[in-house]
Amino acid sequence: MIKFITTLSLLLSLCVQASSVESAFKEFYDDSQIGSRHCGRNIHYFLNYLKEKRVKYKSGYVVSIHEDVGALNHFDARWGSKEEYAQGGSYYRSNWYFHVFAVIDGVAYDFSQRGAKTTSVKTYLEDAYLPKGTTQSIIFLGRLDKKKAYQKYKNMKIKIYDLDEYAKDYGTAIYQGAFIELFNLVDKRPSKSYGKKYSQETLDYDSYRKTRHGYTIKNPMIKKEGKFYPLLADSFTICRAFGFLGSVNSQLSYEVSDQVEMLKLYSSMPKSGSRFISSKDIKLSSSFDKTDGDIPNQPLLHYATSVTCSDLNSIGI
Repeated sequence: MIKFITTLSLLLSLCVQASSVESAFKEFYDDSQIGSRHCGRNIHYFLNYLKEKRVKYKSGYVVSIHEDVGALNHFDARWGSKEEYAQGGSYYRSNWYFHVFAVIDGVAYDFSQRGAKTTSVKTYLEDAYLPKGTTQSIIFLGRLDKKKAYQKYKNMKIKIYDLDEYAKDYGTAIYQGAFIELFNLVDKRPSKSYGKKYSQETLDYDSYRKTRHGYTIKNPMIKKEGKFYPLLADSFTICRAFGFLGSVNSQLSYEVSDQVEMLKLYSSMPKSGSRFISSKDIKLSSSFDKTDGDIPNQPLLHYATSVTCSDLNSIGI
């Protein structure tokens, strides 16, 4: 009888361990499939482990961060080198070209973070990507502090994926934008300009329609000297100008024409170091540009006739 009770207790204990995403993460953290420099595969394997264990959750998404010159720094890295802040105190830093982590029911899961910690997205972002003080000199970046880190994140790109699709075959991105948007989101501060237009006097479009994850704007235009011109800009900037957070590049189309005058739209962050995106960050260049005909490898030389903009709230974030 005692043996039966002991066996039953053990089975119940194992059931409890696999009853939540957080406990499953702690179980899987040191699994033989988990490896350094394989963050995408780590999350892929973990999501399939959740399916295998039939762990239930409400919602979530996978984030991949991209930095072209390998200057994405993680300050709480599992396989990082031990370094010292200028004012004292140590941290463990790794730097990458890209990184992948998952957010499930508001909790961040990162197998490259030191220890099997499960924290809110806000705490995870602060611990992993914001230095606690001023670092010693980092190659290409010099000394790095919180303010300088935030400035980097305004142009660092992210892609967001559906959990089920990522578990299946890594899927395709359902959202593309800037890393800084996640910081905006968790701080519950405005991260977009409100309304469908940046300015009633300067922006216009032929039509728009609601899509699964946002809106498609047809023929975005901007007014200068009393005349509307098509826009030459990256799709993310156009979407921000019209009040949305990002775009899905696979749904971005360009009209290919020769010698069409257009205006350039771009975005910038204020020198104050504020990280919150607003309509004031959308700028217009003072000079005209012209399309150069059909250059398939450089689509941004042509003006956008259709831009699909995503809405973070609409994809369950």
